[in-house]
Amino acid sequence: MIDDDADQEPRAPELSQDVQALINNGLEFLDKAREELEASKAKFSVVSFWTAVEILLKVPLVHEHWTLVCSGKKVVRSKYVAGDFQSVTYDETCTRLGDILEKPLPKETMTVFDKVRQHRNRVVHFYHSAFTEADQEQIQKEQADAWFALNRLMRDEWQSIFGAKDSYTWKLAHGETRLLRGSEFYAAVRLRQVKEELDALAKSGKQIAVCDICKQKAQVTQSHSTGSEERTLLIT
Repeated sequence: MIDDDADQEPRAPELSQDVQALINNGLEFLDKAREELEASKAKFSVVSFWTAVEILLKVPLVHEHWTLVCSGKKVVRSKYVAGDFQSVTYDETCTRLGDILEKPLPKETMTVFDKVRQHRNRVVHFYHSAFTEADQEQIQKEQADAWFALNRLMRDEWQSIFGAKDSYTWKLAHGETRLLRGSEFYAAVRLRQVKEELDALAKSGKQIAVCDICKQKAQVTQSHSTGSEERTLLIT
């Protein structure tokens, strides 16, 4: 018997309702954080963004098995579904990603996340009448680094999960595009993150042009041959 599907690419895994609910919840907080930034509400944006980080980092754990996000000696499914359970902390989440799934967060990613966590703790646990201009700029810088680090996790390292549904892929791409288009500050931070890659492409002879979306010199034009047809791809 010949298997007609033998040469086909493996299908993306089906996502459970638990995983889908977690992703949707995390992406909503991510959207809220961006909206608050656009409204110059950095204080609230920090809280919303960190909530998104804590939620989305748990997605691979729940995808593996729902018990991995539960803390305590006795874990009951009915209580988990009802939300009556103790969830693992950020530190425990990072530990389980590394020790159980063998997918540890890069050290540089954990560093930028920790900076945002510290800002979030200051906002939640201590009174601040207002952020100074210097505070605002520092928060924006650190949150930008963390934002793109989180986006890279979801779109690259965890692509098998977040790429399983076109709607998630679209939301991630659309959210980053809005952020780059709406903030020259964030676009400059994003350029700094990919500068090493751009420099390497420039040295190899690739032309770097100004991107229509982020207004940074970050658009690469490459020719990609597919059979008898040649197409031009724009990579920003």
